[in-house]
Amino acid sequence: MRNKLSKFFVKFAIFMIVAQTVVGFTLINPIAAKAAELLPGDPGSIIINEIMWPGSSSSTSDEWIELKNMTNQAINFATTPWYLAKDGTIVAIINSGSVPAHGYYIISHYAITNPSTVLNIDPSIDPNMVLASLTLNNSDVQYSLCSEANTTAIPISCHNEIDIADDGNGSPLAGNNGTPKASMERTMSVGQVTDGRLASSWHTSTGKYNLKTGTTDFATPGYMNDFTAPVFSGVEDGKFYNTDVTVTPTDNDSIKTFKLDGSDATIPVTVINEGPHTVVATDQVGNTTTVGFTIDKTNPTINGIVDNQYYNSAVTLNFSDTNLKDATLNGVTANTGDVVSNEGNYVLVVNDKAGNSTTVHFTIDTTAPVITITKNPNADVSKVEYKININFNDAVTSEYSFDNITWKPYTAEIIVSDEGTYTVYARGTDIANNIGQSFAGFMIDKTAPTVTGIEEGKTYYSDVTIQADDNDTVGTITIDGNPIANGAKFGTEGVHVLVITDIAGNSTTVNFKIVKITAPVITSLMLDSDNRTINLKYSANGAVKTTIEFSKDSSFTQIVKTAIQEGSVIGGYVASGLEQGFTYYVRVTGYDGLGKMVSSASPQPSIAIPAPVLVAAVVEDTSVLPIGGPVGETFVSQPKAAPKTDEVTPTPAQEPKGETKGTEDTKAPKSDSKSRDILVIIALLAIAGAAYYGYKKLPESDEITEPKKMKIEEKPEIKIPEKTVVK
Repeated sequence: MRNKLSKFFVKFAIFMIVAQTVVGFTLINPIAAKAAELLPGDPGSIIINEIMWPGSSSSTSDEWIELKNMTNQAINFATTPWYLAKDGTIVAIINSGSVPAHGYYIISHYAITNPSTVLNIDPSIDPNMVLASLTLNNSDVQYSLCSEANTTAIPISCHNEIDIADDGNGSPLAGNNGTPKASMERTMSVGQVTDGRLASSWHTSTGKYNLKTGTTDFATPGYMNDFTAPVFSGVEDGKFYNTDVTVTPTDNDSIKTFKLDGSDATIPVTVINEGPHTVVATDQVGNTTTVGFTIDKTNPTINGIVDNQYYNSAVTLNFSDTNLKDATLNGVTANTGDVVSNEGNYVLVVNDKAGNSTTVHFTIDTTAPVITITKNPNADVSKVEYKININFNDAVTSEYSFDNITWKPYTAEIIVSDEGTYTVYARGTDIANNIGQSFAGFMIDKTAPTVTGIEEGKTYYSDVTIQADDNDTVGTITIDGNPIANGAKFGTEGVHVLVITDIAGNSTTVNFKIVKITAPVITSLMLDSDNRTINLKYSANGAVKTTIEFSKDSSFTQIVKTAIQEGSVIGGYVASGLEQGFTYYVRVTGYDGLGKMVSSASPQPSIAIPAPVLVAAVVEDTSVLPIGGPVGETFVSQPKAAPKTDEVTPTPAQEPKGETKGTEDTKAPKSDSKSRDILVIIALLAIAGAAYYGYKKLPESDEITEPKKMKIEEKPEIKIPEKTVVK
């Protein structure tokens, strides 16, 4: 029955192989099955596990084939032989010893005692089969393991094939014939037997087990085929960690050695120190795994920038970390050494490879606070107090000063009332330490302007110069409401009001008068009916004093009469007692309040007094004294007393100080009675002639301007002395 089952499985396996080839399915190897279900003699119950086909570094003949029991039962080859065949030829008949459950059986060219082998198998795992005839090809190394064989037929056929190794085409599917040499080892999935004809079922050995010390070859005779290096949990190669790390190595078989930073370590090990670390785990066959990692618990360093700080100039980024990963400024990649100059808010984030991160917020503010000073009144000069208000925009500190040296905190409105010139300074500092400054000047002027050259209530007789001064600046100057420049001359006659106002609004008012003298004008010059009295009328505009002069010549070198009149502008004068028979020239001179003198126009007017007419009687000469007065007053002539002698001396007219007085008459010479009578007659004739001449020369009545308030006085009488005898 068992044989029938074996034959069935062989046929089924052949069918599955053909079906897999034709249909293209990936099927399980007919000898692949769960180990727990395998029984001795079943396909896959024993597999070819390792083939040392290249030999060893000791000898190329140092070759072996390792079998592995995949069942849970020991298999005794002495009771039931097994066969190892190649190309229909029995290579070895395995008929001695046994293989324990999941144990190994080695068929080798050399015994372990032979110095030409690198095998170092523990004798406790014997029996091993030493077969000197075992020679393994370096190509076409396909071998079959059978539990039955027809040994009577030639060639000997292998029945009930249990396992097949390699595909038999060209170079072996695994192993290394170079340096170092390495065996071809079976690769199996957990709990399954893989198809030995596939390359994926084999690998080149990376382990060393049951080999002599110092051997450079790789093989694991008598031990599991472990080509997988240990793995670590809790840590990865090349990674950075910012916390403590617990490292645990694991392997298919077991860890043989475990080291941390070159020193033996327990499993698991917790690494707490910052810095780079290395853990190395080696399994029983010598597979080694090395993992390097770094513990970094320190955040990156940002230099020169303080979190939440304000800066009033460009900022240079400066950050560092042993394991720096990257940095961003407002989300954009940043590098140390970058210069940030634009105003704004910034967030700098610096990360290291361990996941540590440092973040700083900063602001660049290069704009100084705006400081506004407001004055009330809003003028540079005022005659009232000032109220100063200061606005500090974007400032965290605010100060003011009146000398730019001593500063005080600004808390409320500043009031300045004392007269003087001021400058108020203000400064404010923002959070970025930008300093804003401002200043404003103003003056409190409560003093009215002053004026020189013109005094209140005074009269001026010539142009005046307007000269005003003030503490600040003269604002406006007006005379009678009309503007005039400071320093200008003004000469309009009349009563005037000068108003000077400074820019603060203080004003000074001066009332004054300008009177200017003009050349006197003689409006009327005539003889009275007595032919010896000259009536003079004139106009002397602006004069406060006038002098009237009578001269016998036009050059006024023979002045015979001078009169002074005070305070007359329009006046008149009656000149009497002038010597007869002469032509008299008249000059009127006016004087203003400053003594300025202006004479009447030239040529000077003249008038002739005719010579006296001779008469039978002798009359006594009579002189007339003028009586002067202001305009509108009456000027009269009064007869003088006859002289007691034969000489007649005329009374001089009133003259101004400093002027040369004219002489009215000279003394009459002595004569006898006859001569005297003749002279009297001649005088009377002269008087008559002069009177007639004057009458002819008089203008029409409407051409004569009479002086104001002029009164007609009686004419002086000519008295004949008692002793005069008319012959």
